Amino acid sequence: QKVAMSLGERASQALNPWALGPGALLAGFAAVLSGGIYIWDNVVEKLVELSGVRKLPTRDKPIKPELQPPLNTLSYIYLTFNAINELIFVMNITHFLWHSPLVKLRVAELGVLNTFPALYVIFLAQDMIYAPTHRFMHWRPVYPLVHKHHHRQIYPSRGYADAANEHPIEHMIGVLCAWGGIFAAAYTTGVHAATLFVFFNIHAALAMLNHSPYDVEFSHLGFTYSVKAHEMHHRKFSMNYAQYFMFWDRMMGTFKEYTAYFAAAVGTWAERARAACGGDRDGEVGGRFTRVEAFGDSSGDLGGALWAARAIVLSSRPTSRVHHGYGASGDSLARQSD
Repeated sequence: QKVAMSLGERASQALNPWALGPGALLAGFAAVLSGGIYIWDNVVEKLVELSGVRKLPTRDKPIKPELQPPLNTLSYIYLTFNAINELIFVMNITHFLWHSPLVKLRVAELGVLNTFPALYVIFLAQDMIYAPTHRFMHWRPVYPLVHKHHHRQIYPSRGYADAANEHPIEHMIGVLCAWGGIFAAAYTTGVHAATLFVFFNIHAALAMLNHSPYDVEFSHLGFTYSVKAHEMHHRKFSMNYAQYFMFWDRMMGTFKEYTAYFAAAVGTWAERARAACGGDRDGEVGGRFTRVEAFGDSSGDLGGALWAARAIVLSSRPTSRVHHGYGASGDSLARQSD
């Protein structure tokens, strides 16, 4: 019984470290959802617009609905669970910075190392954990279980609504990566509460922008942020797994420069067709053979010509096959069976 009580107390401490009552928890949830998420999302977007940042080259023309599907019921369920997880994370991080001796609180304790160097270490360590973990979530046996839902959007544009539209397990992985970055700084440079405040605001803003249509990019001391890089990930999803330090992708051999040409991105649609079928370019998957064929203009600029990427799935019946076709610059989708 004592063991059971101890486990229960630990769970309660993890879920509600401030021991808040139902009313306070509900108010906190409303504050995180409205103020901390959607208001900040709109503020960031408005600041980007006022700064004169252009939209990504692929957004010059309207995107077909098939490539930007609306949020479905499962999306709203995931967003709700993830907002609750955000509240739990906020309670835990505030409890940590208030009570932990690892975090400095007083203004007089602001130092050379626990501010900007600490901020750099947090982002660096977080991305060092996140990039290979993100790649693991794209591993074929794992991908459909967790990460596949997030890739419903080929061209993310809704900011937080697209960034947080992910399986709760994936959301928890992101939270743990953030904790990893915080502890890395706490045990190396030291960290101040003001640094953590700045980190979370920047981290939230960049996550939103990574799922927006705005061409935001900057680079300093290896910190290389580019919405283009993340758009490429959503378009092809076998590249650009990092968020802030693209040299992690260069080390893994998964970095690819941005291209807005659909002809040059034929592989994008071939890869998406391959993932939809659940197979390799040539390989047996679940008793079926999957082959992806891609063809298009080799010049790199179609000039309006048509191309297609087809996934042909041969089922156990030799006469049955399904074609998933992507044509007209890759932005329309059609199916036929024979």
